Order: sequence, then C-alpha cells, then structure tokens
Amino acid sequence: MPFTYVIDREARLVSVTVSGQVTPEEALKAFDEIVSHSDFRPGMNVLSDHRQMETLMPTRFVGALISRVRGFREKLSGAKWAMVETSAAGYGMARMASGLAQAMQVEIQVFHTLEEARLWLIGSGAEATPN
Repeated sequence: MPFTYVIDREARLVSVTVSGQVTPEEALKAFDEIVSHSDFRPGMNVLSDHRQMETLMPTRFVGALISRVRGFREKLSGAKWAMVETSAAGYGMARMASGLAQAMQVEIQVFHTLEEARLWLIGSGAEATPN
C-alpha cells in the first residue's frame, strides 16, 4: 500500500506517508478515505511526506486533487497542509496545488524537509518558512 496514515485527534494532525509507485486514482482514493475517516475532524492539519514516492503525478492530478479539496471544503476549511517533497518536479506540482487551494481557505505549503514542515504546522520557528 503506497499510503499509510495516522490520525491523532488530540494533536489535530493527520500524518500521511506516501511511498513507492502511486497512481492518481490511488492518491484520490486515499484522500477520500482519510477525510471521511471517523477520527478525522474539521480543520485538522495534515503532514504529507512524499520523500519515498517514486511517481511524479501528472499535471491533471493537481486539478483533480483541488476538486476533491473543494468537495470537502467544510471539513478542510482553516486547515494547514504541509507537503514534504524532495524532487524538483514534485515540489513544483505541490506548489501549483498550494496556489489553487488558497481560494478554498486551505493553506498548503511545500517543504524540502520534514522538520521544516512540522515547525510550520505547530506555528513555531519563524525560520521554518516555505521554500
């Protein structure tokens, strides 16, 4: 399974790890599963670690993801979503999603390291600015 996740209700955080080969369909299915999970609460933050992902999503995937975000707007409004990307192409795709999500009151930022992403999510460390 290319997606594993943990929902920490107390911390109001969903930690997602993506690894190996991933299809756009699998990614959207995992998104739906996470947001529809009984432990998921509106406004929960998301930490999505893509460092072990071997697939570059096609550009059309960004539109499909944003459409899903729009569909779950009530559950995601006010959430912060930190994506960790190490490849230049993956980073660029995530930045595109970040720009498109702003209109839906979901703040997506992309980081090169897990530490920077965590610092941004907890709101400490002005040095942890998105790249």
